[in-house]
Amino acid sequence: MIQKDYNHPSVVLYSIGNEVTETACEQGVQTAEQMTALAHTLDNTRPVTAGINVLLNVYNQKGIGVYKETESYKPEPLPPKKQEEKKKESGSAFFNMVMQHLGPLMFYMSKGKKGDAACRAVAEKLDILGLNYAASRYEEDCLTYPNRIMVGSETIIGELPYNWEQVKKHPAVIGDFAWAAIDYLGEAGIGQMIPQDTPGLPIAAGSGAIDLTGNITAEAYFQQTVWGLRKSPYLGVRPLIWSYKKMTGSAWRMTNAVESWTWPGCEGQKATVEVYSDAPLVALYCNNRLIGKKKPKKYRAIFKVAYCPGTLRAVALDADGKAIDQAELKTAGEETKILLSPEKTVIHADGQELCFIPITLTDDNGIWKPAKEARLSIHMDGPARLQALGNAATQTTETYTDNTHSTWLGRALAVVRAGTKPGTAHITITAEGYAPQSVEIRIV
Repeated sequence: MIQKDYNHPSVVLYSIGNEVTETACEQGVQTAEQMTALAHTLDNTRPVTAGINVLLNVYNQKGIGVYKETESYKPEPLPPKKQEEKKKESGSAFFNMVMQHLGPLMFYMSKGKKGDAACRAVAEKLDILGLNYAASRYEEDCLTYPNRIMVGSETIIGELPYNWEQVKKHPAVIGDFAWAAIDYLGEAGIGQMIPQDTPGLPIAAGSGAIDLTGNITAEAYFQQTVWGLRKSPYLGVRPLIWSYKKMTGSAWRMTNAVESWTWPGCEGQKATVEVYSDAPLVALYCNNRLIGKKKPKKYRAIFKVAYCPGTLRAVALDADGKAIDQAELKTAGEETKILLSPEKTVIHADGQELCFIPITLTDDNGIWKPAKEARLSIHMDGPARLQALGNAATQTTETYTDNTHSTWLGRALAVVRAGTKPGTAHITITAEGYAPQSVEIRIV
């Protein structure tokens, strides 16, 4: 691994493990030292870290949730059912359960002497101590261990305002990695925020700041705001079609807001509107009527407003009340069409190259309609094949390998793979009640 990417500019440090709770024990510390030394012999230009979940290490030292470890490990026979019901959870099952239920409490429970004892030994063997959900240690450890360098190796996006202030305040805290960037298959449902009556089984985590189809979510815009990379306010609305449903919740998702003010049939319902800004004040208008002004709390201001079609507008204001910048959401027209937006129209006949084709339900002006849904079918001919068709739903009854799939919040994604012969691939998307839409991809 190290030799393969030695010359790659994006590699800034190496991690030898993530939430390996043996690092709370003598043998684990020795292993970490050996692995760090090995990494140094292969590449002495980059530092070595490991993602240490302090709380889980504390549990390890208490003998709770520990992976079994013997000199010659042999799988044990399955115990009788009664004994199995009484046994304590251990290993991954235990850790995932703890993380899901504790969430933000991990921040507070990682502080103090027990947390220090759980990571002190391994910290001395690493170039940089990676801390998972333990930013509460930064202040204390910067004083106690002035030579220690730390990084937020796994953090919660909702806690970024505090974490990023610590990065800016302490030279010894070199950065922050939030979980997660793009959504992924696995840890199914751990970060989803959807109606509890959603059919099917969880398949994706739901904790990505970018969803499975590549769309940037509100959480990613929140990160940009905190980092100072976005000056215009972000304006989002929690899906009104789910207003009266019981929702799932998670420490790994702070919001499910989307950039839309198109919710037909929801007129008069109270909408939860979120505005992200680093401005001193933000104002919200609906059809030019002032809804209110608020000072963002940790870069976030939340308004309640009755849904009324038209224009929703957020304005960032300076300390004198002057407008700095604004964001708008307009209600879509009544007509609905399928919009295909291929990322490219030419790919190479190598049997490998992919073309991603976002599919969106919009009005004639291209305004997204998340309250509309369609059952899509894809038809192809030419020197290419369908690799996948799906959407960003974290829970579903559908599969990505069929040539039919539903939209989710009015969106889906088709993935086309090039064949090995040149020519033109003709791709058509159909759905009942919608005009067919087609694109052509040249294979060269």
